[in-house]
Amino acid sequence: MRDLSRSRRRTWVHGTALLTVALVVVAVAVAPWESARPAPGHTTAWLAQLFGALTFGYVGAVIADRTRPPVTVVGAVLQVPGLTQAATLLTSSLLYRAAVDRADLPVVSWLDGWLWAPGLLCVLTVLPLVYPGGAALPRLRPALFAGVAVTVLGTVVVAAQALPSSGVPTSLTVGLVGVVAACVVCGVVSLVARSRRGDARTRGQVAWLAGAVVVIVAFEPLQTALPRPLATAALAFLPLLVPVSVGVAVLRHGLYDIDLLVTRTLAYVLLVAVLVALYLAVVVAASHQVAGGAVQVPALVAAVAVALVADPVRARIQRVVRRWLLGASAEPQRLLADLAQQLGSSPSLRHAPQTVVDTVAAAFRAPCVELLAMPDDGPPTVVARAGTEVAGHSVTTPVEYGGRVVGALCTGRDQPAEPRELRALGHVAMALGPVLDGWLVAAELQRSRERVVAARESERSRLHRDLHDGLGPTLGGITLAAHAAHNLVRSDPPAAETVLTRLSELAGQATAEVRRVVDGLRPSTLESHGLVEAIRREVHVVDGHPVVHVMNDPLPDLPPAVEVAAMRIVLEAVTNVRRHANAHRCEVRLALDGQVLTVIVDDDGSGPPGVDYGGRGVGLESMAVRASELGGVCRLGVSPLGGTRVLARLPVRECA
Repeated sequence: MRDLSRSRRRTWVHGTALLTVALVVVAVAVAPWESARPAPGHTTAWLAQLFGALTFGYVGAVIADRTRPPVTVVGAVLQVPGLTQAATLLTSSLLYRAAVDRADLPVVSWLDGWLWAPGLLCVLTVLPLVYPGGAALPRLRPALFAGVAVTVLGTVVVAAQALPSSGVPTSLTVGLVGVVAACVVCGVVSLVARSRRGDARTRGQVAWLAGAVVVIVAFEPLQTALPRPLATAALAFLPLLVPVSVGVAVLRHGLYDIDLLVTRTLAYVLLVAVLVALYLAVVVAASHQVAGGAVQVPALVAAVAVALVADPVRARIQRVVRRWLLGASAEPQRLLADLAQQLGSSPSLRHAPQTVVDTVAAAFRAPCVELLAMPDDGPPTVVARAGTEVAGHSVTTPVEYGGRVVGALCTGRDQPAEPRELRALGHVAMALGPVLDGWLVAAELQRSRERVVAARESERSRLHRDLHDGLGPTLGGITLAAHAAHNLVRSDPPAAETVLTRLSELAGQATAEVRRVVDGLRPSTLESHGLVEAIRREVHVVDGHPVVHVMNDPLPDLPPAVEVAAMRIVLEAVTNVRRHANAHRCEVRLALDGQVLTVIVDDDGSGPPGVDYGGRGVGLESMAVRASELGGVCRLGVSPLGGTRVLARLPVRECA
């Protein structure tokens, strides 16, 4: 069914193109080439109709044949003026022939008076509403229906007015002109909406048509400065820019940098209009002030005023036009200023990533924008997203800070990004480095807080179990034994003596339990012997391999939290060596580097199974948590002894 529809469409397209060519061939054939040339104006008009018929017809046929619905509608719309101009060309040739032969062709004259109307009305009222996608915007569909209706009705009215005895009411003509003007305004609104909301391809296509219209409109005030024949020829052939620009936009939209042409042309057209208005206003005002003076004085004052404001006005107009046509990406500095303002008004650093992606999505008119964070010890994470993911082209711009990649800015697009947009995204990514790094630091701080809270609750739970399950029953037994001894001390002294012996044993168990709980909070050997000697005593408790050597620089008194963390890290590392490394030698080094205590545990073994020198391994998680609680780090690496190295750096000043 689809193939049949395509076949019918191609038949219609090719038939219309052949009819247009046939009319052109017949028109050229019947033209009075053997007679004297007609008036220059008539020759220019005839040639303009000839090239107009061929250009509109050819471009429309190519678009309708090489594109898919609904874009084919654009080609069909262009074929209408091509066909009507070919018919008008034929009637003009017949009238030229009749003028040479001194014949009267009233029907041909009547046809020549209105055949131009369908093509012109179709271009004015229908083309802007369906360009470039072939379908009108939902809210402007009534305007499209009105454009089609006014094209048909306007053609009938023009044909009726071309009759010798026309009875068309003037009010009907005025009403049709008003509807045409309203459709033209709706077409302009449609093009502006597509340019501002569409992707790069759509904006480029709209820019091509806008560039052609700007050139045509800009030439209107300049024609008075040209010789009359040249101005007439230019006015006749300039409308051909419309089909050419539409063809290039639909088929080869990225052929040239049309954005630069359109923005510069439109900016200079507006600049000329502003300067002319200023010139006239100053001349009129100065003329009233200089009573009876020469005309040159107001003109001189106006010229000076125009010269003073020309460049500032030009710069301002060009910025406004570029931002209006190309969006915020045309001005990276302005975009960065807006981004800084949005970040400054963000309630907290946690909301900053979402503010960034919302601003970028609005500036680049992108359907999807994501901001990825890349922490050193984890996979990339989406921290903020604007819009929905699209199946198209994705632009990933790395975000760097401090010589490392901290994230990426991903922009999903329907079409490939333009070089201008890539440069603007690069500027935005450079500005996002500190923001994303700050977010990563804040996220790591939040995770550290969560680990601290978890560790605190775990320690409280351990104390609860130790006191409830160990010391509690022991103290309860002591209480019962004391009551029993009190009851037996007079009636049965030997039994009371036995109970008191049991009471002494329970008291010893309670004392041992209290020491065990206290050592869990802070090893007692730290209090009595200091950090280095406590480590030596603990690592030599277990006999066997490997032999552990503890080496240290002279250490001052350290904060208790640092001593406990250092001792726990060393004991955990040595335990891993004894369990998994199959080592013969293990060295422990302690050194104070400024305000940082460096703890190194090296071995000559094979290392624990599944060790990851990038940051994780057996037992490292608990060591890393202890180090991070103090604001430090703990990592695995390769030891100079040939085995594994555990390196922990613990800040001292922050814990003092």
